[in-house]
Amino acid sequence: MQIPVRYTLGVGWGEADNPAAAFDSALVRAGMADLNLLRVNTILPPGAARAEKLVVTQDLLVFCRPC
Repeated sequence: MQIPVRYTLGVGWGEADNPAAAFDSALVRAGMADLNLLRVNTILPPGAARAEKLVVTQDLLVFCRPC
C-alpha cells in the first residue's frame, strides 16, 4: 500500500447533462484532467507535506477525495 507524502489542493467545477461529464469538466478546469486518480475515503496522513504545485511524472498516482 502506498501512503501519500505530499499533497496539493485543486478546485474545479463543471456542468453537463450527466455527473461523469460534469466531473470531467471540473477536472479540466482544475488542471488535473490527465492524472490517474485513485478515490480515497480518508483525510491526509500524518506527516504529509503541502506542495504548492503538483509535479507530474508518468508513474504518478493521485489520491483524490471528490466532494
